[in-house]
Amino acid sequence: MVKDLDLLSDSDREALDFVAEKFGHLTTLQLVTQTHKYPEWEQYKSLFETRSAKRQRIEPEEILSSVEGDCMAVSEEHLEVSRSFISGTFPQ
Repeated sequence: MVKDLDLLSDSDREALDFVAEKFGHLTTLQLVTQTHKYPEWEQYKSLFETRSAKRQRIEPEEILSSVEGDCMAVSEEHLEVSRSFISGTFPQ
């Protein structure tokens, strides 16, 4: 396993460390509760609840949202810059 981690970039390892630090102590139910606060899940809620779908593709530009009490929240300015990179419309 450790050998496989050597294949990851520094930023990949940083991301994994961040996730483990922020969410490693949460139960499955707590993680589900947290992720279901986001509009990305809410937009497909009825499909999942009626079992019309098991999964739904979310486009990269759709994942740039925040919710109240978000442990990963960033400023609106940060979100706007991220959106511009994804869309290819970099700020002037």
